[in-house]
Amino acid sequence: MNILITGGTGYLGSHLISKLINKNNIFILDKTKNLLKIKNVKKNCRYYPGLISYKNLKKNFCNKKIDLVIHLAGILKQKTFKKEKYLNDVNATISLLKYLKKFKIKYFIYASSCDVYGNTKNIKVSENTKCKPISKYAKNKYFTEKKIRSHLKDTNTKYLILRIFNIIGEDLSIAKENIFKKNDLISNIIKSYNNNKKFNLYGYNCNTIDGTCVRDYLSINKFIIIVSMLISKLRIIESTIINIGSSLGLTNLGIIKKVENSFNVKILYNRYKKKKYDPTYLVSNNNKLKKILKLKNIFFKSENILRSYKKYFI
Repeated sequence: MNILITGGTGYLGSHLISKLINKNNIFILDKTKNLLKIKNVKKNCRYYPGLISYKNLKKNFCNKKIDLVIHLAGILKQKTFKKEKYLNDVNATISLLKYLKKFKIKYFIYASSCDVYGNTKNIKVSENTKCKPISKYAKNKYFTEKKIRSHLKDTNTKYLILRIFNIIGEDLSIAKENIFKKNDLISNIIKSYNNNKKFNLYGYNCNTIDGTCVRDYLSINKFIIIVSMLISKLRIIESTIINIGSSLGLTNLGIIKKVENSFNVKILYNRYKKKKYDPTYLVSNNNKLKKILKLKNIFFKSENILRSYKKYFI
């Protein structure tokens, strides 16, 4: 299969490519200027630098007979980005949709986010749960989802919208990512610990088992297995939205305790009020995913999600 991956040098993309490269022809379109990321692109991948525009897509891929486009590119979840940044993301996706239609691409996978659900009142969210996005990032993702569904409704392009929950872990032999540039809970705990600073724990009076926010965590290894399995079943799956999560909720304080117990360290922290745009509880109902891929609960439970972080606590 010929696969075009946008944002292929990033965290998700570099790991996913390592799984797909042996049986597929991989083409990458990425705007990164990080020379280390570019240097570490797999030698048997075709890398194209630049923005996602219809002009670039037509110029570089009109004769490549692309079967599948995986759209991973997009700005990270940050509160500081202005409206223009999100608008650029939407325009990039619209350019991709135009390209899909023009060249009759068979399959399209979009990396959306669990953030589209918003505050969920301590229930596991299924794909049918009403979306109430709170942050600009979440609203942008949800708006993009709707654009995809409307643009591809009457075409022969089959799409999967993946509402991805918290993906954690790393494999430095695959992804040359700098963990200290990431902005997830565990990376921030590691940064605080290595800098001998107290970790800022936001949320201490939530209606949860220990008063802190609850999230759904899935390892990067499980993620790439799931996505590769979905790709292998594209011919028989109908266009749809799928939660990509473990359905195992862990509190923020619970994660801190797991870090302490796993690596025999003490994490000092300050408690702050929950951030305005942070849901109290955000955990997936992944029954749809399990049904499509015939996965059992043990698939999600049989792994130490913190294992790959050991080197940071030696």
